[in-house]
Amino acid sequence: AALARRHAETPMAGRTYGQHAATITFGHRAASWAAGMVDALDALMPAIDRAMVVSYAGPVGTLAAFEERGPEVRDAVAAELKLQTTDGSWHVLRARRAALGHGLAILIGAAAKMARDIADQVSTEVGELAEPHIPGRGGSSAMPHKRNPVSATVILAAANQSKAHAGVLLDAMVAAGERPAGAWMAEWAALPQLFGLASGVFVEARRLAEGLEVVPERMRANLELTRGMISADAAAGVIAHHLGREAAHRKVEAAAARVRATGAMLLEELLRDKEVAGAVDSESLALAFDWRPAIDASALWTDRLLTRVPATVSALGS
Repeated sequence: AALARRHAETPMAGRTYGQHAATITFGHRAASWAAGMVDALDALMPAIDRAMVVSYAGPVGTLAAFEERGPEVRDAVAAELKLQTTDGSWHVLRARRAALGHGLAILIGAAAKMARDIADQVSTEVGELAEPHIPGRGGSSAMPHKRNPVSATVILAAANQSKAHAGVLLDAMVAAGERPAGAWMAEWAALPQLFGLASGVFVEARRLAEGLEVVPERMRANLELTRGMISADAAAGVIAHHLGREAAHRKVEAAAARVRATGAMLLEELLRDKEVAGAVDSESLALAFDWRPAIDASALWTDRLLTRVPATVSALGS
């Protein structure tokens, strides 16, 4: 959240399908990381509470040795251990454990979204970010010039593993009779692994959030890389007011093709189109290539994405 606020107005290329789409800010992207983690945490915390139930039900879930006092005894044990109780035995009712494990896997996945973006943005051709430099970490045994994204790699590897562990918990729900062979025993390895992976992931995620190196000048240079095509959508919007939406889309699409072929600027190619030049004031069209409205919109949504962060952080602390 702090990273997002710091860069709420740092412009960069928003990318869809790996290609430039429209201008956003780096703050907006970082805020989306925070919002994803908040969503996952808001679902996970109740799942943790629901999983804290007493396991005391006898061999087949009836506590028959206590006769009619079975529920009373079980409730007393739960109270002594400060655990919840359920209406019956959960020896074969594994939904709470499965929900907990999947909540952890989803939380790890939310952090992996951050890691995926960082791994892409630290690539040589993009160069918009760099992981915090730690001596002896991230170098290559064969290539001394390299600075590998170690934290992002650890997070992504954990995300790949977490899916398998969460699947084990789903399989454990298929429990025969009153106590199965093998199903819930498999949870004993899977669930601790998920907690361990999540713990490791957030050591690395915090390191990234606190020390990530942002390169605004490279973000700006990349925005200019496509010679104005990053503003194609805004330009089409201006032209659409005069020629209609479909015609505007065709005009911008054709001009973009000429930009790719000639290396000219998109604004120049649009104004070379006689129909566009005759219908649209050149100054109005030029305004579509101003990044300021996109920056302002990104900053607005950055604030909105971060709205729930304080409450979630507070709940974690309590």
